[in-house]
Amino acid sequence: MSTIASANWLAIAGALYALCGVGFLAKAALTHASPEASVPDRLATQSRREVNMWFGLPILAAGFLMQAMGGMGAVGFNVVFATLMLLLAFSMLVFAAIEDQLADAFGPRLAAARGKPNIALLPSPANEPRVIEQITTRAVETALP
Repeated sequence: MSTIASANWLAIAGALYALCGVGFLAKAALTHASPEASVPDRLATQSRREVNMWFGLPILAAGFLMQAMGGMGAVGFNVVFATLMLLLAFSMLVFAAIEDQLADAFGPRLAAARGKPNIALLPSPANEPRVIEQITTRAVETALP
């Protein structure tokens, strides 16, 4: 059992990892393209969302694992805690530096692996003026004999 005088540093590290993982998942959930954006821009935004999600999930899982391990016994402040915190800080810095390159590199591969992009996840381009004009023209052509 840990007290304020002897805190369980593994559980604290797990909480910090979990918070960082939730932050990346929130960033992925809040990243979106405007409905007026072109299809390539929307696909690039979707690939950025997926890169953020796939980076945040392992960090969140590691945080939960550390919290579960910390619940089994108290771990004092030692080299392991310092190494875990430096690893988290370093991985976040590296990800911040290469996030766009990862999205650009894995975006076409993700789209090719799926075949077609998931249109349900993309905003509708129906608000674009040229699309509205095409719909109106087709409606008029089919209505007139």
